[in-house]
Amino acid sequence: MLHRLKIAVILLFLCLNSLQAQEADRPIFNKGFSLYSSGDMQGAIKYFSQSLESEKRSAQTYLYRAMAFKSTGELLAAINDLSSGISIDSLNPHYFFLRAQLYMELRKSDLAYDDCTRGIDLDEDHLELRILRGTLALIKGEHELAVEDLHQAVILGADQPDIFYMRAEANAATGQWAAAAEDLTTLINLYNRRDTNLYFSRGEAFYLTGAYQSAIRDFTTVIKNNPDMQPAYLYRAKASFCLERYSDALSDLQTALNMQPDCEDSRELKQTIDTILGYRQ
Repeated sequence: MLHRLKIAVILLFLCLNSLQAQEADRPIFNKGFSLYSSGDMQGAIKYFSQSLESEKRSAQTYLYRAMAFKSTGELLAAINDLSSGISIDSLNPHYFFLRAQLYMELRKSDLAYDDCTRGIDLDEDHLELRILRGTLALIKGEHELAVEDLHQAVILGADQPDIFYMRAEANAATGQWAAAAEDLTTLINLYNRRDTNLYFSRGEAFYLTGAYQSAIRDFTTVIKNNPDMQPAYLYRAKASFCLERYSDALSDLQTALNMQPDCEDSRELKQTIDTILGYRQ
């Protein structure tokens, strides 16, 4: 799931810009910042390091140097600088978010998760932290927390399609099928996503909430786009069975059995319908 996410470091620039006015009387730092802004990261690192020799308690300088290290691929050095910044300014949630991102690049998801939690404890309305922890919670199987974080992210203004996709997955995992169907509908209608798998997932959610006609509609769309998708015939048969449309159900079940003769679910449901119809004769 993570490969679908691309979280931008938006708040970093807000943080950096807000500090510029405080640094007019810091020539060494200012030189480093000028080089950083021009893209000369090695030069920036040199001057930020010199600045830290005289200002060892400057969390902002550690932050800038960390971002310069990140740009040069020196992720461990960047993490060390952010850790130093956190030791000086432990109440800034942005530092935890940035370090969490670096941990993610190093595939240290547990450390990233811990940083997200520490950051959210400081600011429960931090959008990027909610998105990142929600993503990690989904991967870790903590589905209720994933729902909570991704729901809060949407409230805070997140509108990326992947947020709704992940929340739908988390809702489904916790049995909240109506909520899952709603998120999938948002993806299909608002974001114009027409992926066959989305229709299948929504059809399954509709089926499990008892919205059988809506389920049939989605599985019909799936079959139209992918006539070889055996589970779509089986689920459409189940929905038709629930609506007592036995002829339609039998037709789909036969197709499903032709595709997969050893499918026990298809065989059992067909036997049930045959028994019902036998009693009626």
